Amino acid sequence: GSILGTARSALAAQQQAIQTAGHNVANASTPGFTRQRAELSPNFEQRTPVAALGTGVVVADLRRVRDALLDVTVRHEAGGEAAASTRKELLSAVEGVLGEPSETGLASAMDAMWSAWSDLATAPTSRAARSVVLGRAAAVADTLNNFDARLGALRDQTTLRVDQTLVEVNDLTRRVAELNAQVAATEVGGLRAANDLRDQRDLAVDRLAALVGATADERPDGSVQVFAGGYALVDGLVSTPLVRTTDVLGRAALATADAPARPIRALGGSTEALLGFLNHDLRATQDQLDATATGLARAVNAVHAAGQTSDGAAGVPVFVD
Repeated sequence: GSILGTARSALAAQQQAIQTAGHNVANASTPGFTRQRAELSPNFEQRTPVAALGTGVVVADLRRVRDALLDVTVRHEAGGEAAASTRKELLSAVEGVLGEPSETGLASAMDAMWSAWSDLATAPTSRAARSVVLGRAAAVADTLNNFDARLGALRDQTTLRVDQTLVEVNDLTRRVAELNAQVAATEVGGLRAANDLRDQRDLAVDRLAALVGATADERPDGSVQVFAGGYALVDGLVSTPLVRTTDVLGRAALATADAPARPIRALGGSTEALLGFLNHDLRATQDQLDATATGLARAVNAVHAAGQTSDGAAGVPVFVD
């Protein structure tokens, strides 16, 4: 009987190992899936007056082949990569608006205007030359106004993208809290490993790392706490949603729903790049564009006002607000 029992335990253990290998192969293309391994262990010993006899083999555990240290490293780098990629995309959009160097850009329009002024200087009484100057000046003004409108549209699009990102973040944190409950219920007593549930949770945390630079700490009960910017987005079975707000300087910011008046300062991931673009890159570009338009208008108007027409009248402004 003992020989048959040992053979039976060996067959059962190897069958579970083969089934685990098949599970791995079947999920080779499943996002977030972690390869599993059947951990074999000797079965209990049978005591006899002569010696302790082995009774076969059992599967002690089905363990995920995953490195927690690598998880931390990958999530940290994922946040940085997502931030850099998003910022590059947004700055490329600004380059597309300004279109320099280009035959239809601001520099080309201003060159054409200066050329028209030069032609007018050689023939100040020519009505045709005056019309060309006004037309070229209007083209410069239209170009500046078009740039401002397109940058404003880019701001609206980026703000909408922030809101859409928050919807995804809040969905993911709720999902992690739900999976925390399922993992804890499945693994209660340490009798069963919730490997597939843990894979789903890790996939959600990985995505949160890319979106907001999230990190995760596992607790003794198997649940995880998820942090972003020093705030706990997930604590056990409870998730805290993020909302978009405005800080005291009028800049776009994020805060937790339970403390909307306290913006989170140290987020990461693509959300950090979106907010940085809104608050710094895009604002600086619009300010420089406004300064260019204002400086150009004032300089041209000042020079034109200093001159006189053929009948002695003072020059009128070429550009108006």
